[in-house]
Amino acid sequence: MDKTIMPLTELPRGCKGTVVNVGNYGRGLARRMSDMGLYDGSEVMVISSAGAGPVLMQVNDCTIAVGRGVAEKILIAKEM
Repeated sequence: MDKTIMPLTELPRGCKGTVVNVGNYGRGLARRMSDMGLYDGSEVMVISSAGAGPVLMQVNDCTIAVGRGVAEKILIAKEM
């Protein structure tokens, strides 16, 4: 299957993808992202990504929100 790599902010609402790279952050933020279930290989589904607000997504059985600046650095592989 073909996969397209894109920032989380570009993944359309309702689409699923696999985290390829969470980005380079300080230890505190990297740990927080991991605690929320966001790490390389985790699967996400975008619930809302409209406008300038945070990106809402489903990770495992939880709904989480990350700021748009952070979401821009998270790379997702979307199956085509």
